[in-house]
Amino acid sequence: MFPSTYERIGMMLNKDEQLIIWGKVERRDDQAQFIIEDGEPIERARLVTVELSLQQAMDRDFQRSLQGILSQQTSEKPEGKVPVAAVIHEGTQRQFVRLGQRYWVQDDHATVALLLNAGFHARTEPLIASRQ
Repeated sequence: MFPSTYERIGMMLNKDEQLIIWGKVERRDDQAQFIIEDGEPIERARLVTVELSLQQAMDRDFQRSLQGILSQQTSEKPEGKVPVAAVIHEGTQRQFVRLGQRYWVQDDHATVALLLNAGFHARTEPLIASRQ
């Protein structure tokens, strides 16, 4: 773990603490290593979901509109760590598509409000269902 990452998440690294970790796998000298980029307690992790018909998902103007809204809510910094997913449906079939990290947003509630105002069907929810 890099020092800047440890500075951000080091206080969360406790025994039996459940975290969601973001990172990437790199290969070096035929060895795979996981580079931790960020993390947060699993109970705080959120997800923005956008419902799309197959026709909407294939429409270039609709795609550009969605990309524009998400781009307004993203950041080059690690603060943009709320993943966004599209649920594409046609009839009774549904396909879950996680959008790339460049479309992860900082504020899930503000993003959903913008999406709803633009006519999208969107919601925010916990990434993991609460354990009660």
